[in-house]
Amino acid sequence: EIILAGWIFTLLCEEIRQFFSLEARTIRNAITAYFEVFWNRLDMLAIVLFFIGFTLRFIPTTECFCAARIVLSVDLTLWFIRSLDFFAAVKRLGPKLVMIGEMAHDLKFFMLMLTVFILGFGVSSYSLIYGAQDF
Repeated sequence: EIILAGWIFTLLCEEIRQFFSLEARTIRNAITAYFEVFWNRLDMLAIVLFFIGFTLRFIPTTECFCAARIVLSVDLTLWFIRSLDFFAAVKRLGPKLVMIGEMAHDLKFFMLMLTVFILGFGVSSYSLIYGAQDF
């Protein structure tokens, strides 16, 4: 665990170096320019979640340990998503990742319409099955 925490700390140092290497006139412009890049936002979220989960892990209560497991599992998912950036450099996988990203953008509108229909069906069928109930 110490090696992993050290590695994440070096990634944090690299993100800080990237932030200060931006050529912006004010700190506000630098923050805006840094967080415009999706991968930078994902990196910072993953690093912060790791250190939150790592800290919660050492608090000796069952609730904190369960919370640490949840936070670290979400963090692991973010690190796997982050690994997609490495595949973008591969000749065969890079264009496919771009196509999947475009399809996901188109899929958002379809999923919104599907959600409206599923919620409408679910609410109406629930009200027909169970009727009026007292609270």
